[in-house]
Amino acid sequence: MKTINKKLITTSILIFTLLLLLSTITYAKPFTDAFRGGLLQINDFFAKEQYKPYSTTIDFFFFALLFIAIYMMGARYAFKEVKRPETIIVILLGLMTAFLLVL
Repeated sequence: MKTINKKLITTSILIFTLLLLLSTITYAKPFTDAFRGGLLQINDFFAKEQYKPYSTTIDFFFFALLFIAIYMMGARYAFKEVKRPETIIVILLGLMTAFLLVL
């Protein structure tokens, strides 16, 4: 009896979730309208080179994530355990290397 109740509850929850998900699809924009809004604005942002004032900031964040990931891989080999102090060292090294590279 308990397995029937669990199956019934599980099935009803899944059906309810499916109905909720399908109800959001009915209010979605058509796929072609997506290109008129956000994607075209992003394309115009890069086509008109409006990113130029932000290029050093974009470079900094890209290189910071790259160097933090590289240093984190190296820290796993350099230290036996990577705890909070080692993580802070890795983050600071990554940020400083990215800052020096952007300069």
